[in-house]
Amino acid sequence: ARAPGLDLSVIPRQWLHKGMTKISLLACGLQSLPSQLGLLVPNLTTLLLAHNHLTDLPPTLGMLDQLLDLGLTTNHFAIFPEVICDLKSLESLSLHNNKISRIPASISCCQMLNAFYMTHNPVERLPLTIGLLKRLTMLTFDRTPRDSTMPQIEHHLPDWASEAPATVMRDHYHLLLKNKIIHIKQALQANFLRARAAFQHLDLDKSGDLDEYEMKAALEKLKCDVHNFEEVWAWLDVNHSGAIDYQEFMQSAMTNMFEAHEEPDAALRKAMAQEIEAQEQEKERRAKQEGEEQKLMLKLSQTLGHVQQI
Repeated sequence: ARAPGLDLSVIPRQWLHKGMTKISLLACGLQSLPSQLGLLVPNLTTLLLAHNHLTDLPPTLGMLDQLLDLGLTTNHFAIFPEVICDLKSLESLSLHNNKISRIPASISCCQMLNAFYMTHNPVERLPLTIGLLKRLTMLTFDRTPRDSTMPQIEHHLPDWASEAPATVMRDHYHLLLKNKIIHIKQALQANFLRARAAFQHLDLDKSGDLDEYEMKAALEKLKCDVHNFEEVWAWLDVNHSGAIDYQEFMQSAMTNMFEAHEEPDAALRKAMAQEIEAQEQEKERRAKQEGEEQKLMLKLSQTLGHVQQI
């Protein structure tokens, strides 16, 4: 369905059917989406709703397991719709020009995401869990405030690397988060001789699983840094179920117990140098290709001139 410029407050239900794969309703005055959207269009791959008046998304949107492209530019979102984090196949997300100040740590659940557009939002901080988005190659945000009403964003980069490309930022965030996990591993190793004993100590309600509250409370007692703990939890909760069983605990918190910290600045400088080198190599490759094309065109022109003379 494509209908730019219509005056709609909601999408007419009769427009929606299970065979639809694309909806593009730009500048239509939309204020809300049908509550059953995910059930009505289960095969949707593209949903473009820029320049409307949306403030929230229905929970059933998370059922769109084939959705690849979600465009919500220039709407009225003040809070990041967390249902987006249920979209496991999502590759491109645009929330440009809204009023969002916080990106949830659970953005890491969108493992297929490779393009994330967040400019013109008063974002205060980028979560370190962006480092868990292994496919991310495009990330846009306001690196400096656009006006005095917007906060200075905490993007975890030193001034000399403030213009780092998305892939370098992603790997840097991954390292910062990994170092947090190493601190936790060291605290567990220092206080418990066996993994099973550590797990049982952390399992406050003896349910056989650890939830986020239990893990945070226990780590506070062990003097671990639990600032922005939801980011640490996103790393530990491997399958994003909301709870950690013993197997997950062993996989995420008890492996490589003696792993050493890696200096973030040194790794970042190395990555930036490699990026600059790669860019220079690409410039040389393009210059060489252009030179060869010019030679080929010149040779072709000379050949044509010779043929005309004959």
